[in-house]
Amino acid sequence: MTLLKHDVGLFFQHSGLSKKGIDTLLNMGISTTFKTVNQTRVRIKDNHYNNFLEYFQNHIYIIIYCEVEN
Repeated sequence: MTLLKHDVGLFFQHSGLSKKGIDTLLNMGISTTFKTVNQTRVRIKDNHYNNFLEYFQNHIYIIIYCEVEN
C-alpha cells in the first residue's frame, strides 16, 4: 500500500464518495480498500482528543512558563 493511494482514499471518503466508489478506485489502482481507509479514519478520530490534549499541554505550558520567567 502506498501512502499516496491511502491519502487518495481518505480524500475521496472525506469528499463523500461511497464504499463502492472507493473500491472501484481500488480496482483501477488509484486507492486502497474502503476498509483500510475507514479504519484509518476511525483511528484518527479516536486519537484526535488525546493528540490535542498532548499538544495543548506541551505548548501552553511553554507559553505560561516563559511569561512567568520574564
